[in-house]
Amino acid sequence: RVESMFSNAWNALAIILLLATTYSDARPQSSRSGPAGMIIRMQSCFISSGPSLPRARTVAGSAGCLCPANELLVRAGLSVQRAPASVLGPAFPGFRIQSLRSSRAGRGPRLVLRMTKTEPSPMEDAKEAVCNAVRSAQAALGMEVQDKAKDSSKDASKDDQDAFLAEVSKEVTTWVKQVQQIEDANIAELRSSLDAVYEQLNLGSSLQWSRQSKAADRAVTWRAIRRKTDPATKNLLIAIERIRRRYDKGMFAITDKVRPWTDEEILDGVQAVTDSLTGKKNSLSSITGDFESTADTITEAIKPFSNEEVEAFTSEIDVRWKYGLQVAEEDLRAGVERARYHIWRRAKRRTVEAGAASLSWRDGAIHATSFDGKVSVPILEGVGAGIYVDDLDDVHMFVGMSQKEDLAQHVVRLGTLPATMGRWLSCARQKLWWMSPDVGARLDALPAESQFVLYDAGQGMYVVMLPLVGNTFRSALWGAENGAIDLHVESGDPNVKCKVCATSVLMAAGTDPYVLLERAFAAAADRLGSFRVRKEKALPPSLDVFGWCTWDAFYSQVEPEGIKAGLDALMKGGTPSRLLILDDGWQSTENLAEYRVQEEEDVRGDLRGDVSAAELAGGGVVDAEDFANSQLTSLRDIPVRLLTWWYLNVVEKSDYNSLPVKVWRWLTYNVIRNDLMKYFAEATDWSKRLTELTPNGKFTQLGSLIRDLKSDYGLQYTYCWHALTGYWLGVDPSAPGMKKFNPVIQYASPHFGYTPGMMLVEPTMAWNPSTFEGVGIIPPENIRAFFGELHSSLKDAGVDGVKCDAQAAITQMGVGYGGGPKITRSYVHAMEESVKEFLDGNCINCMCHPTENIYAFRDTSVARASDDFYPREPASHTVHVVNVAYNSLFLGEVVHPDWDMFQSQHVAASLHAAARAVGGCAVYTSDRPKVHDFDLLRKLVLPDGSVLRARLPGRPTRDCLFRDVARDGQSALKIWNRNWVTGVVGIFNLQGAWWDRRVRTFDTLEDGLVPSVTAYVKASDVEGLVSDVGKFAIWSCEEQKLRVVEADEMISIPLEPRGSDVLTVAALQLLPDVVDAHGQPALWAPVGLRGMLNGGGAILSVRTLRGGVRQLKELLKKLAPKDVLKTSKDADGALDMLKEVRTLLSIFADAEEAGGGDMSRYMKGELEVLDFGALQRIIDGNLGGKLSRDTEGNLSRDTESTLEDIASSTTTLKRRLASMQDETTVPASPSPRVFSRPASWDAVLPVPAPKVRAVVTVKGQGDLLIYSSARPLSVTGRKIVRRKSVEESAAQAVAGVVIGARG
Repeated sequence: RVESMFSNAWNALAIILLLATTYSDARPQSSRSGPAGMIIRMQSCFISSGPSLPRARTVAGSAGCLCPANELLVRAGLSVQRAPASVLGPAFPGFRIQSLRSSRAGRGPRLVLRMTKTEPSPMEDAKEAVCNAVRSAQAALGMEVQDKAKDSSKDASKDDQDAFLAEVSKEVTTWVKQVQQIEDANIAELRSSLDAVYEQLNLGSSLQWSRQSKAADRAVTWRAIRRKTDPATKNLLIAIERIRRRYDKGMFAITDKVRPWTDEEILDGVQAVTDSLTGKKNSLSSITGDFESTADTITEAIKPFSNEEVEAFTSEIDVRWKYGLQVAEEDLRAGVERARYHIWRRAKRRTVEAGAASLSWRDGAIHATSFDGKVSVPILEGVGAGIYVDDLDDVHMFVGMSQKEDLAQHVVRLGTLPATMGRWLSCARQKLWWMSPDVGARLDALPAESQFVLYDAGQGMYVVMLPLVGNTFRSALWGAENGAIDLHVESGDPNVKCKVCATSVLMAAGTDPYVLLERAFAAAADRLGSFRVRKEKALPPSLDVFGWCTWDAFYSQVEPEGIKAGLDALMKGGTPSRLLILDDGWQSTENLAEYRVQEEEDVRGDLRGDVSAAELAGGGVVDAEDFANSQLTSLRDIPVRLLTWWYLNVVEKSDYNSLPVKVWRWLTYNVIRNDLMKYFAEATDWSKRLTELTPNGKFTQLGSLIRDLKSDYGLQYTYCWHALTGYWLGVDPSAPGMKKFNPVIQYASPHFGYTPGMMLVEPTMAWNPSTFEGVGIIPPENIRAFFGELHSSLKDAGVDGVKCDAQAAITQMGVGYGGGPKITRSYVHAMEESVKEFLDGNCINCMCHPTENIYAFRDTSVARASDDFYPREPASHTVHVVNVAYNSLFLGEVVHPDWDMFQSQHVAASLHAAARAVGGCAVYTSDRPKVHDFDLLRKLVLPDGSVLRARLPGRPTRDCLFRDVARDGQSALKIWNRNWVTGVVGIFNLQGAWWDRRVRTFDTLEDGLVPSVTAYVKASDVEGLVSDVGKFAIWSCEEQKLRVVEADEMISIPLEPRGSDVLTVAALQLLPDVVDAHGQPALWAPVGLRGMLNGGGAILSVRTLRGGVRQLKELLKKLAPKDVLKTSKDADGALDMLKEVRTLLSIFADAEEAGGGDMSRYMKGELEVLDFGALQRIIDGNLGGKLSRDTEGNLSRDTESTLEDIASSTTTLKRRLASMQDETTVPASPSPRVFSRPASWDAVLPVPAPKVRAVVTVKGQGDLLIYSSARPLSVTGRKIVRRKSVEESAAQAVAGVVIGARG
């Protein structure tokens, strides 16, 4: 009895803590409810007995809202399990506790909590909740619970009750404060627990879905998982056990249903027949028929089961068990995703911009409302019946899909775009491998397989919709009639089905489209946990050097001598390559045995052997028509040419379900299959498989070659190419070097039939070698070992990174492995782990635009932004620039976009060069040896092999987001980016060519006449670039012209067809204590190197000195009181003041280093008045103040770093000033004066004492552009060594100065 009382008391106190936590926040809570009729309902709370942590606790509730209560539940060890559409509310707003009673039903004591609806009053509800819970605790302890109306003179006095309640209230308050002050360490522990759950789920899931695993092995693995995991993980995995028991009962029910009838049941059946006979009035024949029918039924039911029937029953049980496990896993993962989303957002301190909008669902529509309530617009109307809100916070809405039928593919109506919206931008699949942008108005249907959608909702509000990829299902958006949008959800495996997909679409809204996209992708990353955003990943250093790729120079026919020739030519031309990408052609591969051409006299049966790279089609293949012509040896071969013409001109441009395509498919499988495979084997690499991990015969000495290249040509980085599946057709299961990985031949089922979207965008996949012969893939449990062995061997050879290509192929290989998203995630994560271990994470992801790939990039930070550069396809080049710019809007939030190689001596070379200059991407070419345009390359590449790369992904300007810059005949594309100091805008005339989704190829204007357009540019096109005086200098690289404009002042620049220009935008600033010839405060700005396309990228820092001393004096005056930081109410403000001091002192210290002592000489008089000793005393005296500290009371890393920097800069300046005590005159600068004051100016302007006004740090060499409204006396330059915080390369002294139009 004592034990039972103790258990009841424990349970009651646990309820007190839970209720006090959820009710502790006295601020009003918004309901944030979902669709009409969705209310919060807490049925009961079951807590198992015992003072230790409960083994299984559930809180059940129906749909409503979601908040950080999940964190508290998980921290307390509570396993939260909901129905698919269920979520928890923080304070159950609008409900009151009715009763809390104990129950002895079932296995042990229970506490049943009942709640009723009432008007919300947070403070009153909180008090009432605690009081009711305490009364229930009294009852559980056996104490008499007094009613409020009862007299207080009975067994328990009123004072005793008040004291008891006060004590409990005090304890609860203390505990609540502790919970609310969760710090980084606690959150990190919780995040690691959630990560552990996912790792364990992945381990068990990969085994569960592997076709090679046995049931016994799966059971052992799941038991091992449970033994090895920590208690928190076990609580989350408990759902798997529940499902196991549920399906045990289901199996028993099936067995019970089909067992033979007992004698009693037979007798009961006969008696029922007899009773029926006696009661009938029908004819004897009718009675006999009924009797015979009943007898047949009885005989059929009681006969023994055959082996086939038993096997069928067993198979059904296995299917149901597997499906049940899948449902449990999906529910569990969805719950973990919800919890992780809120925990990670807090752990990573996600912020919300001022222009963000809150989302709500009312009257069957979703609305976005600004925080100030002034703007409220519908963003989606007529929401489909199968759509529900799975999760919702202040600014993000996660939408799920629910249907009645289990299917591997679902198509549901998401909703309709509102009539008030403007235009939309979509990035949709154009091939299996790539996506491309499209724009339109409301009634224009979104393209099929849209993976990202951004649109103008009106009144300055932008909306983004991101179809997500869950554990086993991916989502995509398809346009329908009259602005409707359908949601397509599919697993990629006909055997993996669902009714509910909680992770379907993320929606968000805001007034700044760029910040909105950044915030939305961060939210998606927090929810999915399978990828990280670009800002959280390190970029490879190879991005900042010039590179050369072997692909378009040699294709797969590359050889070591050709590589040496290419690097040698670039070095001699003054643009040395520091990065080499050894593309396809170095691996050991072989065609399928039946299609191999016998080698004769060491000449392979590859038709490309005698063809130069310049004559090959895109992808390094022999054009199909050229191949057909080469096969014409007699009149009997004429049908081959006719068939080729029919395919290229009719079939390729027809819909997948059209008659020509159906006829062609029949021909490919029944008549010409061998002919097609012959073409693939002799004219392409697409039918080859990887046979060994070691290089082929041409590159047996790969390590020696790389060492020579680095030694002879100054190469810094070498990347090698490989496919995610090993090679284009995977690995060869029969090859001795591959057998240890247990590869299998995998087919899409059946011929990509389960992915209708893929067939719509690229029907040619239906007659592809992978469809004919399958792909050799390695099971997910072995793929990590495969990559580890491959990458470790490359590391041993001196390779620094890889280009991982053909990644989208694995998305179609998920049959039998849990679906496309599951196997893709396994492959990508295994590749990333291996690259991180052996190659420092250096990887270029390529052919990877399905969201299954994109949302799996957890560690790698670079990916190609569009389809290839095609040297022989004239219409592709303007389309290429359009694609990379608009795709970077979305891809740029997950990875740093790679805009691909180009060739410098090409008709579109200047267009591509300008795009690379503003793209913020790697700059690398694929020139054939000795075929270069060095004049163009020198505008991109510095003599040391580095490049002036912009810092962000290049993206379209705000006024170009929804314009059709390829087809409307009037719009120019503008791409903006930021450098260290300046901004840059690229302008392009890309009219006249586009990707036609209907015929799946490039299309052009019928008359071929591309119009000229005018680009309208303003300084504010560069997002975030601010001038204190509101003026900017804009330099045109093409026109060699400087303009000074206001922020929103428009300038017009005409562009010819395929014309382009790169504009540097520099923010003007005041030059302290200087006036121009008119007596106005002087304005100035360093613009950049005149001879470079992105010349502004050369300006690494700008420091003004005179005004800084005055500012520092004012700060020291504020900090003078000894206890200012101790008594400051705003600790962050005090720290900000110290940071300003740190910044100013570092400016002076940098000036000291850059000027070799000259700067401090010029400023000696001003710096001497600073009392550095007093500064040190201020800092020391305030260390105990309210500066930012961690949980243990120590100074935070930010604060400590600030103080260390201040101390270092102070020491530098004090030492320099001490060394100048005996100096009375200012000596001449030892630096070369690259510009001096002309004597003719002396008659007009007096000669003041020389004083340094600013320090500019420049990278590179050439003519430096500086705008100044006052004439400078001199500009000097000195070569310095980079600090660690900037790039490793050295800066070069400037060689000349160009003065702007105004001085």
